[in-house]
Amino acid sequence: RPSLVIDALHLYASRLMRPVWHWPVCIPKDDHPPRDGLNIEFRYDESDFKLIASRVRRLLTFIKDNKEAVLTAARAGYVSTYTATTTDADGTARQDRQKVLDITALKGLQILLGVALEALAVFELASSAQLSEESVFKILRERMTKKGE
Repeated sequence: RPSLVIDALHLYASRLMRPVWHWPVCIPKDDHPPRDGLNIEFRYDESDFKLIASRVRRLLTFIKDNKEAVLTAARAGYVSTYTATTTDADGTARQDRQKVLDITALKGLQILLGVALEALAVFELASSAQLSEESVFKILRERMTKKGE
């Protein structure tokens, strides 16, 4: 299991992304009948996606700029625990395993945030005035249906 510091970064990232992870991005329109079988609209507008993306980008930049400090803070939490409860050789081995786990978890978080930024950019484009026409959604749906066949 990753250290508490790494868990805290994951939790913060999930809170930043909660609006698009927890609730549907598109919702049904109730105010008019569907055209071309589509009756959806974006829950958020372009500025909402930009705001979420700027916060995610800030977290990603923080992690990249302070990677060693984050790993050092994570290490401080488990070094004292392992040296107090185990022998030196076993404690060192556990510390090494924990360090690898923390590095892997931090790298995974960076990848996740990068993918989240890409998804937010797509949502931002699709929700902008230029691409909000239902015909665009129809084309996207047709292309996705063809890929699934």
